[in-house]
Amino acid sequence: NARTVEIKPVDLTPYMAKADVNATQVQAYYEQNKAQFATPDLFDVEYTLVPMTGAGAVSVTDDDIKSVFGKDATAAQLDKVRKDPTQIKVVIEKVVVKKRAAEIDAQVSKSPQDVAAVAKAFKTTVQKVVGLTRNVEANTPALFKDTKVREAILNGTQAESKAIAPVMALDSGELLVVRVSAYQAAGTRSFDEVKAEIEQQLRREAAVALASDETQKSLSGFSAGTSIGKPQSVSWLFDNQVSEAIALKAMSLPAKDFPTLAVVSDKNSVSLIRVIKEQPLPPAEMNLVAQWAQSNWAGTADGLAFNAYMSALRERMGVKIYPERIKLAAQ
Repeated sequence: NARTVEIKPVDLTPYMAKADVNATQVQAYYEQNKAQFATPDLFDVEYTLVPMTGAGAVSVTDDDIKSVFGKDATAAQLDKVRKDPTQIKVVIEKVVVKKRAAEIDAQVSKSPQDVAAVAKAFKTTVQKVVGLTRNVEANTPALFKDTKVREAILNGTQAESKAIAPVMALDSGELLVVRVSAYQAAGTRSFDEVKAEIEQQLRREAAVALASDETQKSLSGFSAGTSIGKPQSVSWLFDNQVSEAIALKAMSLPAKDFPTLAVVSDKNSVSLIRVIKEQPLPPAEMNLVAQWAQSNWAGTADGLAFNAYMSALRERMGVKIYPERIKLAAQ
């Protein structure tokens, strides 16, 4: 089922002014939570994308096509290959990439750390990314979300030497020429770097506690029969319209008490909510629930079947074998 709720956020501004946080608390928090301030390996990279065909690139020659489809190919057959995107792609992948990469390698050998020189030679532009990590982050450019691309750039010896990495062919029809231009090893941010951040965090947490307590005490002054905001639907299918804390609270209150008021707080906010009624989930959300249940039950059913099989096998063989324990340990 779903429930209809109204939400009234509590302004934390006056409580932030009242919140008392001292230097000892800030220092203690830093010492106890250093893992929170750990930083990963960070890489700055510069790169250019060299086209394999087209303007400014190598052209597909008759000999290129013949090397793939046969040296006796006629002019008509060559023309047919050129007009067929699928066949010409095969030629590019098998022949043109190697030729283009060889041209780039020749340029790189002259200046192993100079992406700009390669870009100039092939009339392309140099682009830069700052703070690339070994894992995909929210701000990771699409090009570097490919695990193979990141590993080739960041995990090779060229990352330390800041040399240009081996040329990589991309699905976009371009060759990637890239190098690590700067590297910062993983570590922990210093106390001086984060003390203002910690103080703000602790002040906000204290303000949340003050606001939650004061709102709870004043709850008797509100009427559950009076609207406090725009009605909206929430369910156990958490979404971005409301916080998880609000959804959990709204769905856990006894339906017999509706309409009812409650105070909800999380690490950063406090809200007064009014739960009005309960109603069936819309068909679209019911389908989501069914899909979720089916996928979860499939895993459970497989586990039950496996355990039953092993139990029967032990009984038949009269021995103690527990391969499922190995399976669990491997996971």
